[in-house]
Amino acid sequence: SYTLMPTIEAYANISSAYRPQVYTQAISTSPTTIVAGNLGPSTSYQYEIGFRGYPVPWLYWDTSLFYLVFDDQIGTVQLDDGLSEIRNVGKSRHQGWEVATEFGFLSLYDEVLDAKLVDRFGDLSLYGNLMLLDAEIVDGPLDGKTPAYAPGWLVRAGFQYQYEQVFKTGLMTTAVANQYANDNNTQEF
Repeated sequence: SYTLMPTIEAYANISSAYRPQVYTQAISTSPTTIVAGNLGPSTSYQYEIGFRGYPVPWLYWDTSLFYLVFDDQIGTVQLDDGLSEIRNVGKSRHQGWEVATEFGFLSLYDEVLDAKLVDRFGDLSLYGNLMLLDAEIVDGPLDGKTPAYAPGWLVRAGFQYQYEQVFKTGLMTTAVANQYANDNNTQEF
């Protein structure tokens, strides 16, 4: 990260991950799901660049662009006979934009009226997050399909209450675009 101004920071991240199959992928617990013979481990590389700021005590924002490559992704495919198969579905690419903000009501009140409510009672804030996602399987037996659980957009919003660094609670909601629950994009999933 790099501080551009006292209240604005630029950041970047490059990370990689290795993920072997987990128990529920290696051993099916469902009578209608089979597991392919040799599941290979998955690897991923993620790149992100963004900016975030805290220009006033009652407002925080963060925006970033991301790009993720997931190779040998393990996924679920619906077969013609009504069975599902867990197998390596190919390489997927996920890219998009994310923006988040948090607005503190009592912090704003304290700043405008020179009060000390946050010190005494904590802060109540409105939180919102939007993610726009473009995801596609780009190599393998399902080339051109959309990976499972990759909606085109996702919105989270709600209220959070925090008292110092001792207690934090929230009431949130999430809205999600249509998405597939399997990697070969059948309508019943």
